[in-house]
Amino acid sequence: MTPTARLRFAALGALLAGTALVQAASTTTVFDVPAALLRTGRGTLPTGMNPSGDITGYYGLKKSFQGFIRNVDGQYTTFRAVKEAGTFPISINGLRQTAGWYSRNDEGVPRGFLRDADGTVHTFDPVGMGGSYGTESLVVLDSGAIAGFYSDTNDVLHGFLRSPEGAVTVIDAPGAGTTANLGTVVSNMDAKGVITGYYVGDDFVSHGFVRLTNGHIETFDIAGAADVTPQAINVKKTTTGFVTDENEVAHGFVRGKDGQAELFDAPNSGTIAGQGTNGYTINSHGLSGGFTVDSNFAFHGFLRTPKGRIKPVDVEGAGTGANHGTLVQVINDAGMVMGIVIDDKGVNHGFVTTPD
Repeated sequence: MTPTARLRFAALGALLAGTALVQAASTTTVFDVPAALLRTGRGTLPTGMNPSGDITGYYGLKKSFQGFIRNVDGQYTTFRAVKEAGTFPISINGLRQTAGWYSRNDEGVPRGFLRDADGTVHTFDPVGMGGSYGTESLVVLDSGAIAGFYSDTNDVLHGFLRSPEGAVTVIDAPGAGTTANLGTVVSNMDAKGVITGYYVGDDFVSHGFVRLTNGHIETFDIAGAADVTPQAINVKKTTTGFVTDENEVAHGFVRGKDGQAELFDAPNSGTIAGQGTNGYTINSHGLSGGFTVDSNFAFHGFLRTPKGRIKPVDVEGAGTGANHGTLVQVINDAGMVMGIVIDDKGVNHGFVTTPD
């Protein structure tokens, strides 16, 4: 898989409690932003959920996407980061601040934003931004700190950490390449500010990393994997994500603070290039989830306990053809599960499963 393809695949979910799998009694709600255009490739795409169950994401109109917040009671707020720009919120914190990226139609380059709960929007670009990937803000903490990645004028990728005061720290993992399409990508950050992600070196292979709050970066590979792509980290410094093997088949992984990693394949995983299992989210209790790509290139969600028990998640109404199905995006510490349902017409819908 090329670095560019890997980056876009790892960001698919953005474009698109306890050790029990899911409480025996739970309620799944499929939802759509009222103004969303219910057409192939449009609809509602949730991307982030906070501990209270407030959800953010974006929804499609005829020519653009706008951001939304759905509170735990099902009420919606819609917004644009700036006028005449597509808006893509990715994360929401406990104070209902959202962070993400926007792109003006005349530029086509992503730029970062933070939106306060009162609707005030702060836009920003890290130092040196200017490449075709632009700036993508991926996670915001309750403190207001934001992490993400950007590309410089030479299309080299760099991670960043933006303080609540607006100071930016550039993150370059040891061994990251310094030419176009190579470099460092931040995937996620835990509630304490520990960051995970991956870097692509001059070997054109992706390697995982964890960055501690003191700035120290630990890099890692996983035996038997050609590429390593961490996607999420919890407060116990446990990471999850996916690896690809020499045949470009994806396999999920969970890696503990001690560096011990376990590979796994969820039910419904296909076995050829572009198929397999993708770990995507993990809560503080170690309950993780993500999605598989089956032999028909359809998606199926899954949940995995710390002990390795796996349950498929297929929400009613999900399509079964290529690029249709269910994707688990976020599991919060209360055991709420949020994700995307793509129906048989290719229309996106949000879903949330709430313990009763």
